[in-house]
Amino acid sequence: MTPSDTPISRLERLSIEHFRGFHGKHDLALDADVVVVAGPNGYGKSSLIEAIALLLTGWHDERLSHFSRLVSRHPGDRRENLAEPGPPEPGASLTAKVQLVDSEDEREVLWRAQRASAGNDDAEQPTWSMKHSGLPQDRALSDELEAKLSAFFQERLDRLFDETASGTTLRDVLEPRPAWVETAQRAAGDAAAELDEAIPGFDQWSGRPGPALLTVLDQAIAELAPLYEKLVANAEVQWPAMPGRFGSDGDWSGFAVQVVEAASGRALAAQNRALPEALVEALVGPSGELTRQIKAAKRRTPDTVAPDIQRRITELEQRQTRLAREREAAERRFPHLADELALFSAQQAGEPDALAIFRALAGNARRWSALTDADRSTAARLADVLEQLAMVDPEQAAKSAETLETWLLPRRETRALLKRLDTELASIATEIARLRRLTDIQRLQTLGRDLRRALEDLIKPWNEERARLSFEARKDQRAAARDLLERARDALVWIADTLDRLTAPDEATMARLAQITTWVMGRFSTVPGLLPVQLVPDQGPDRRGYRILTGDGRELVQLSTGQKAQFGVALMVAQNREASTLLSHHVLLLDDVSTAYDLSNLTREALLWRQLAYGPEAPIKRQVFISSHHEDMTNQLLDLLVPPPGYRLLLVRFTDWSPEQGPSIQRYEVDNTGSRDPGGEAVRGLVQAIEHERLLWTAVKGP
Repeated sequence: MTPSDTPISRLERLSIEHFRGFHGKHDLALDADVVVVAGPNGYGKSSLIEAIALLLTGWHDERLSHFSRLVSRHPGDRRENLAEPGPPEPGASLTAKVQLVDSEDEREVLWRAQRASAGNDDAEQPTWSMKHSGLPQDRALSDELEAKLSAFFQERLDRLFDETASGTTLRDVLEPRPAWVETAQRAAGDAAAELDEAIPGFDQWSGRPGPALLTVLDQAIAELAPLYEKLVANAEVQWPAMPGRFGSDGDWSGFAVQVVEAASGRALAAQNRALPEALVEALVGPSGELTRQIKAAKRRTPDTVAPDIQRRITELEQRQTRLAREREAAERRFPHLADELALFSAQQAGEPDALAIFRALAGNARRWSALTDADRSTAARLADVLEQLAMVDPEQAAKSAETLETWLLPRRETRALLKRLDTELASIATEIARLRRLTDIQRLQTLGRDLRRALEDLIKPWNEERARLSFEARKDQRAAARDLLERARDALVWIADTLDRLTAPDEATMARLAQITTWVMGRFSTVPGLLPVQLVPDQGPDRRGYRILTGDGRELVQLSTGQKAQFGVALMVAQNREASTLLSHHVLLLDDVSTAYDLSNLTREALLWRQLAYGPEAPIKRQVFISSHHEDMTNQLLDLLVPPPGYRLLLVRFTDWSPEQGPSIQRYEVDNTGSRDPGGEAVRGLVQAIEHERLLWTAVKGP
């Protein structure tokens, strides 16, 4: 194992700069086996524990605060929205000098968060760049999972358990399932389910029953028969007579075979799958009988058309020519007729044209402008109107109307003539087209459209009936195929079940975790029925984990907050020990466990931390950080955790906090000479706890 891959055994020094409540730079010496972090709420204890967790695992719970909120703000800056303009933020950094496991080597671990748009007041959405270095390479655990196995935060209690965690779970790590196994298991299960759904209807005809199909076919033949008779009435070859009913497939198929042979000289078997399409080709296809007759009709001279119809068509064509010439002559008289008529027409519907206006002025201008004395008030209001009317010369207006009418009259007459000629020409064209439809070609084309439609109505039910008869004829082969499908389904089920058994929960792993969790839980004062702890597999389509049950079968959601905290501490220790070889560091972090502890069980719990921090077993040994805001609990912890020779206990006491400087911290080293237990109460308590520990472990492991 290279130094870069070696796990971290402990933090020796920690530098915090602009992180949460730590304004400016703070350096802390933390080279101890146990570090007790004490002080009132709000002074920065949790920020210190969170900084260590982030530095050692790289994980931070963004549900509680975005990375941007980990950076301390300038004193007095109370912006709710960090995107608002404000003083440039310096960014946050965490730097630690760490000791490696089983080595004299040291390493520096660094985490830094920097606002990419720092100093740019125009940035609407600030972005943050992260840098993290110094952790072992090729880490076996995800950041979030490693944080869950080494750090206890009361506010993140729901993230401590497999059954509530997001992302990778401990079971995914301890009981890895290869991706190909999951893919094969899912594919086998899905295929087995599809076969299981399809097999029951495998030997059941899914289409219309035989009698219903025969009824539809007889109706289609009844529509096709008269059209077929019209087609073959004048054929050059002898065509077979069409059956009046479908009868059986043999009878109809025999007729179709004769038609195909008569049309093309090609012999087809009655069972040939292409027979329906060959029948359509023989009657109305590009080389079929209908096409042959149309080509023949086109080769014939117009004399073959009925004489009276041809004569009427000729008369209409001659009249059409005369009217067209007359129309051309009318258009030549006034080449710009539409534009000229538009000159003196009103642009809006309902308004008078120029001729009507001149006529109105000629007949009414004098009357409109001559008002009596009784109308003087009206004359005053309409002076401008009366002045304009008085300027009109009725005789001149009448002459203008006459001149304009003389100019307009021939043009209007020509427009009426053109409209009448267009109507008559359209009528002649319609009549000529109608008469031409009476010719042989038109008759054959109409017959062809009707034939194609009737054949389409026949072919679909005919093919369906042929498929039904084929389905009935293959009953034995279908039974054999069903047997094979059932065997294939059973084999797929066996594969899925076998893969499921191969990835079944590891009972030994769950038993060890439950045993250690019970061992730690036994240190707390618990209600009857809570122990022993049970772990059961939680396996769904998208996640695999461990669910927790109490001794009497209660689930995690049924427990109180304090009981959940006790389970959280116990499970963190159990999982940390079980995954010891996978961890990138050997540090345990406990932020304010007052909900899990009370003074009655603190002695037995302290023995656990002594075993982990002062014990001789290197794989189990941990550097332990415990945060406490309860002064009596802090004092008793210090007495109970007094280190044996060769080990160190450190008290980091937060004494004050200010917006400008952040926390004020005092550091004390506690040893045997500084113990506050001169009467030996803590020692006697430890002796009793050791005896309780022996009895508890015996009860867990069994004789």
